[in-house]
Amino acid sequence: AGVIGYGYMYVVHIWWGLNFKNTLLLANFLSVGLCFTFFVVLGPIPKPKQNSLANGDSESLISSSICCLNGNSGMNSRETARYVASLWPYMGPLCLVYFAEYCMQAGAWSAIGFPITSEIARKRFYVYANWMYQLGVFISRSSAVIFSPSPLAIQIAMPLLQLILMLFFCLNSISHFWYDNSLLVLCLCAGFLGGGVYVGSFILVAKKEPLNRKELALSAVTLADTVGICLADLCGLFIQACIYKYNHIDGSTVQCML
Repeated sequence: AGVIGYGYMYVVHIWWGLNFKNTLLLANFLSVGLCFTFFVVLGPIPKPKQNSLANGDSESLISSSICCLNGNSGMNSRETARYVASLWPYMGPLCLVYFAEYCMQAGAWSAIGFPITSEIARKRFYVYANWMYQLGVFISRSSAVIFSPSPLAIQIAMPLLQLILMLFFCLNSISHFWYDNSLLVLCLCAGFLGGGVYVGSFILVAKKEPLNRKELALSAVTLADTVGICLADLCGLFIQACIYKYNHIDGSTVQCML
């Protein structure tokens, strides 16, 4: 979806020249396609077949299934909070990797262009950078069907590498010591790291957590990337403002505090 999304933006917004507002409005056809797929292609949910189980056995089977799928598995609020806190080996890396990559996207990548004084050049690099990032995410997430999930130590190391990439792009956008289109290779690497942590975290949760807590664990871990994105979107505004300030460019949404 990410690769196709940035491809759509490139074709419709940059190639065809449609303004940004109408490009977004036109993309609503995807919602129609989603509804068509859900209601027409997939069709209604098939009804369960009758079986020869006795009433008592059926009720026992249903109760057992509900017990296994119940997220909190009879835990009270304190026990649930304690269990969610124990998921930090999955939630921490996921939050950090999303924070780092969205700081790059919203902050550093939006302030890089060749030349940097050209708004068109900055927009062009932003589109290509995110396109390469989405390609890296697609490849790394798809590799999960071939390779086994990374060990937990590697899952923790990858966000640290992503953080180093973020710092590199921030410093490089000011000093310009490596400043050409070959930076897109590093954008691809950012996608590899982000996608790898994402798919690895959820596979590890699915394999290591007990069945009666798996739904709760997956729901809790899902919040980690959202927290990282929200923090990054806020920080990205100030990162972009500072890069604009040091490159003597106007147009930032907020003021750099450095």
